[in-house]
Amino acid sequence: MVEAAEPSHKCPTMPEVVEELHRMSNIGFPIAAMSLVGYLKNMVLVVCMGRLGSLELAGGALGIGFTNITGYSVLSGLAMASAIVIQTTSLMYTLPAALSASVSTRVGNELGAGQPKKAHLAAVVAVGMALVSSLLGLSLTTLGRGVWGRIFTNDSEVLELTMSVLPIIGLCEIANCPQTTSCGILRGSARPGIGAWINFYSFYMVGTPVAIVLTFVWRLGFKGLCYGLLAAQITCVVSILTVVHKTDWERECLKTKELVGKNNDRMAAFAHADETVKCEEGAAN
Repeated sequence: MVEAAEPSHKCPTMPEVVEELHRMSNIGFPIAAMSLVGYLKNMVLVVCMGRLGSLELAGGALGIGFTNITGYSVLSGLAMASAIVIQTTSLMYTLPAALSASVSTRVGNELGAGQPKKAHLAAVVAVGMALVSSLLGLSLTTLGRGVWGRIFTNDSEVLELTMSVLPIIGLCEIANCPQTTSCGILRGSARPGIGAWINFYSFYMVGTPVAIVLTFVWRLGFKGLCYGLLAAQITCVVSILTVVHKTDWERECLKTKELVGKNNDRMAAFAHADETVKCEEGAAN
């Protein structure tokens, strides 16, 4: 009775936050390491193509773009500087992807254990880590854009275009990291459909029209594509963080218990049916 009277969203203590950071890191670091291994393969490829020349860099970007399922990557592969942008976004995506998988596991575990407060704590810590990660990405694409671009090519025109769009990509990362992490929160609470719908309308009903208008009507070129991506990311992060903020963790915990109960009933029915078959076979023998 006393626990029921306590507020469900009280501020967590520092030991609780540190413990949650430790648990999430144990899950997230191996995932980030696997993502980085895959990223380095493409990075080495693009660096080599950049040393061959701008034409090879553009052709390589198109090839890499077609291996990505997002329309943005395919379109950006048509520009020479896009290979560098693709590699930059791929690198910055490793941390939010790891955070998303980590928080999905933590939220699912805590809800399954009947701990809505700990599930809420995991979500808060993950979003906080995502914001820190996004600030690091913004720093890389603004303060280090010149050095980063020269890793791939020495072509002055490609470098100029790359340095002009990387700050926009950094702003995209401010939104991308929290929204990717929040998608993991929704998956962990058995609500992936909400995240899928938000991503769909953000990127295809907001981002794509904005990118087309800015690129082909206002003639902004490659920058127009980047601004379209930024519009999509802002729409997505505002929508998905609103959903996460309004989450009733007590209700989600009850929903989890109902799902677990249904699965247990189903497994019990299968077990009973299996025992019945065995008994009938034994009686026949």
